[in-house]
Amino acid sequence: MMEFTLRDDSRPGDQNPRTRGEVLRRTWGDIGGDIGGDAAVPIPWHATDMPSTHKALDQVPTGERAPILDIVDETFIRARRDDVVMAVRERWATWWPSLTLEVYMDRGCDGMRWTVTGDVVGSAEIWLEEHPPGVLLHHYLRADPTRPGSTYEPRAVGSSARAQRQIARLRRRYVHAWKKIAWSLKDELERDARQHR
Repeated sequence: MMEFTLRDDSRPGDQNPRTRGEVLRRTWGDIGGDIGGDAAVPIPWHATDMPSTHKALDQVPTGERAPILDIVDETFIRARRDDVVMAVRERWATWWPSLTLEVYMDRGCDGMRWTVTGDVVGSAEIWLEEHPPGVLLHHYLRADPTRPGSTYEPRAVGSSARAQRQIARLRRRYVHAWKKIAWSLKDELERDARQHR
């Protein structure tokens, strides 16, 4: 029998609230493996941090809605992972001049996660996934624009056509800025890799 220990992630309205330390039992046969006994397998952090999915969209409280900017990008760089890691570590602080980034998780060779304040407030992440013969550089930015005069208070965004155009412009601005950074890094590291062959 395999056991999963769940963290306390129940919210008002959950049909099946869980408590800290509650154990979910499943057999390995149910999962499709034939690995023995009572092995304890932790649930990955991203599976336990997700909000409940059974709520209707119009009933989701403001704190659980998706951020206005939810940017995901992947860029393949044909270079050694160590070179990409070193380049990211040396340069990340200069990539977003209008933002203040504070590292909240240094994942070593796998990348970094930051809290973001400034023009937008939220989180950013770079994940470096080894993918021979190179590295997949994953970039995530999940943030909301801030109120004028504040670096950490999210701005209320209307649903008018004008507000939606402003959001689209803001999204394009961050996507284009990131692609310039990623392609510049890719060009430099791949050129260096070709010279050292």
